[in-house]
Amino acid sequence: MVTHQGKLYLGVYPWARIYEWTGSEPKLLLNLAEHEQDRPFAMISAGDWLAFGTVPKAGTVGGALGLYDPATGRSVLRRNLIPGHSIIGLAYRDGVRLRHDLRLRRHQHPAGRRGPSPSPTTSPPTR
Repeated sequence: MVTHQGKLYLGVYPWARIYEWTGSEPKLLLNLAEHEQDRPFAMISAGDWLAFGTVPKAGTVGGALGLYDPATGRSVLRRNLIPGHSIIGLAYRDGVRLRHDLRLRRHQHPAGRRGPSPSPTTSPPTR
């Protein structure tokens, strides 16, 4: 749950649904079930964008980093940015760029995944 540009946004389990709450009833903005996402863990206000990180449905790997622009309804979703891991925390600073360098810090943890372990050829990220 996060406030963004004067409105409240909710990340709801299951199916990683994102809602906007204006005070009377929630408005469904995104349903990420078709992308095998199940739990929105992190949400932040990132300039013009609402940013969120997710955990995939049970039995799969590859959480997603998502961006949603409430002014236009445009959304961007990038799955498995950190192979085999989920995006469970985010921090924002100095703008969002829609290239590979999103300028968002992605906090991830292997325990955040809910599914099979990464393949033996996948090495864990170094600190």
